[in-house]
This record gives sequence, C-alpha cells and structure tokens, in this order.
Amino acid sequence: MSFGSNPMNLKGFSRLTANLEKTQRKTSQKVARAGMSASLTPLTKAMRAAVNASPASKEVKRQARKLIGRSLKKSKGNYTGKAGFAVGKQSKKKSMTAHERFVYGQGGAGMAKGVGISASNIHWFVLGTDERQTKSGKATGMIKDLLKGVIPAATVSARGAMLEAARNKCDQVLARETAKLTK
Repeated sequence: MSFGSNPMNLKGFSRLTANLEKTQRKTSQKVARAGMSASLTPLTKAMRAAVNASPASKEVKRQARKLIGRSLKKSKGNYTGKAGFAVGKQSKKKSMTAHERFVYGQGGAGMAKGVGISASNIHWFVLGTDERQTKSGKATGMIKDLLKGVIPAATVSARGAMLEAARNKCDQVLARETAKLTK
C-alpha cells in the first residue's frame, strides 16, 4: 500500500480537511462570542459607577443602575454587543404598560401621579426634556439631563478592563476547545 508523496492521495483526506475547517469555524465563533460577552461586564460595571458619580438624586441613581443592561446578538455571522440604559431582556416589571404600572404601582397599588422611572422613560433623565405641557395646556415642567455623559465616560474608563476581560475569556475558551480536539 503506497500513498505517494502527495497527501491528496490519502483516503479520506478531503473529509478530514472539511471537518477541520468546520471545527475552525465553530471554534472561532465560540471564541468571538465569549470574548464579546466578557467585555460587556466591565462596561456595565463602569456605567453603574458613572451613574453613582452623577449629580442625580439617590432615587434616580438607584433606578438608573437597575436599568443598565447588555445584549449580545448574532447577525450574518458577526456578533454585536450593546450595553446601556434599557438594553437587554426586560423584566416583567419593566415590560408592563404605563396603565398597568399606574394601576398596580411600582411600589404600591394605585399611585396617583406618574409611573416612576422605567425602561420606557429613562431617556428623559439621560437626555433631558424641554418644557412640556399636557394636551389641555397645563405645564408639567422639564427634566434636566442628569445622566448626560455617563455612557461616554464609562466607555473611556472601562476600555482597558474590557480588552483584558475579552482577552482572558478568549484564551480560556480557546484552551477548552483545543483540549476537546486533542482528546
């Protein structure tokens, strides 16, 4: 039995090559996803710290910290990570309609005014609002941009930690996947 000097003459070589390419693709996707996900953790921590350093009241800070979330999505083979206010899966309380929050309240039943700070209106405190009024013309006031600049400041401060977390997680996943192949 002679194989010759050409590896293409080996029986099953094309199948072996196809399996290796498939394994490489799967492993690279696992590593990319794990790295992206790991990098979002230090970013959300930095966002919570930036909220704590903002000039907002205790109540606004507490609600804003609760609403900081993250999501990771795959589109056309690429992963996209996102972190910020009202990002990610909503809890049952966050996903309630304004009417449900009014009827059941966020701290007790039958709140008389407003619905509190939720995923639906956190942007008011981040971006601020102009002077507003009801349909009947009654002035309802304005909201200052109390949390303006929180996201950019957190992103800059967390950049190094994000890269380090991604690098460590990628190394860990790559080592685990390599160990699977050598068994």
